[in-house]
Amino acid sequence: MAAIKVFLSGGPGHFPEEHRVQVIDSLESSYKCQFGAGYEHFRHAGDYVSVEGERLPVLLWHTRTFIAE
Repeated sequence: MAAIKVFLSGGPGHFPEEHRVQVIDSLESSYKCQFGAGYEHFRHAGDYVSVEGERLPVLLWHTRTFIAE
């Protein structure tokens, strides 16, 4: 598996900026990030952005699910 640095776009307004850059295994499937009492789901739609001189794939937020108790 390859490590791919990505930028997470969208989601809750209070989603921390320091969590926007993540390292994932693949752009082929949805990425879920635990946040608060749930998971924020992101997926790649083909866009890229420059972050601190690096060209990163942008994963767009598409849904939120809650952690089952």
